[in-house]
Amino acid sequence: MSLLINVSQAKQSNPSLAPPQRNIMFMALGNISAEEHVLNTVKKIKAANLQDALLVLPFDRVMQLLTFINIWAEKVRNSLLIYTIINRFLTCT
Repeated sequence: MSLLINVSQAKQSNPSLAPPQRNIMFMALGNISAEEHVLNTVKKIKAANLQDALLVLPFDRVMQLLTFINIWAEKVRNSLLIYTIINRFLTCT
């Protein structure tokens, strides 16, 4: 996320700046976006293991996951999964 901020700031000072190269992994997976990759990865987690997976996430990764959840919600993608993740976050004690 910070890379996008840095690129947009550099683009303001130099409009002819070339965009950064895509991550090779995303290109190998069919040129998918980062949000699609995270969504596909989260979908692979079994419902019974989802709470455990969320509990072991470091806080900075939780914040990134919440950013992706926001993107998915804006694009109305897999709302049941979004509900399940938010529900697990709220019930983690």
